[in-house]
Amino acid sequence: MNPVKCAGARQKIMWLAELHVEKNGFRWNIEINYASTAVGISGIKRYADTLNQRVKQCDVHTRYPLNRTAVRAEEKESLFTIMATQEEVVMDCDMSHVTSPQSAPDFIKTSPLAYDAGWVDVDVCTTEHVHYANVFSIGDTSSLPNSKTAAAVHKQGPDCAQNIFAFRAGKTLTAAYDGYASCSLVAGYARLNPT
Repeated sequence: MNPVKCAGARQKIMWLAELHVEKNGFRWNIEINYASTAVGISGIKRYADTLNQRVKQCDVHTRYPLNRTAVRAEEKESLFTIMATQEEVVMDCDMSHVTSPQSAPDFIKTSPLAYDAGWVDVDVCTTEHVHYANVFSIGDTSSLPNSKTAAAVHKQGPDCAQNIFAFRAGKTLTAAYDGYASCSLVAGYARLNPT
């Protein structure tokens, strides 16, 4: 299973599609399925509770953890593997939204900057590389353990910049990224659920 940068990326289009078909009066004729490699709708209980209520309210069918292995466009089928058993599951679909597995680019994954998982190996507070003192990384390619979102990099940036200036001046790195991340989950028109 590969990571997905934003926890809401798997769901945003589903909620917007559900709202669209409901608003246009043909929701009764649509079955919405949500399959994910995650073990639930959210890894944070507070958000999972709210989202699971919405799943019931909107009659969304959920399947976890499934890994999509193929799409048969001509047959209008998506193929999945049940992650625990490796059993194949075939789902019919007229429309399918796929959040592709994401990773750092190959030139980073195969470089000495990356560790086994392929991300730039940095200290979680200072954003400085654990082996190369003159390398700093934030955002989508870093090993910072939070979701890879614009909100996270917005908070990482000032701390990283302060530490780069300190490094260049020969001073101790004192700025510490606190792990903040946020991924707003679009739940309807003019409505968000923060995750």
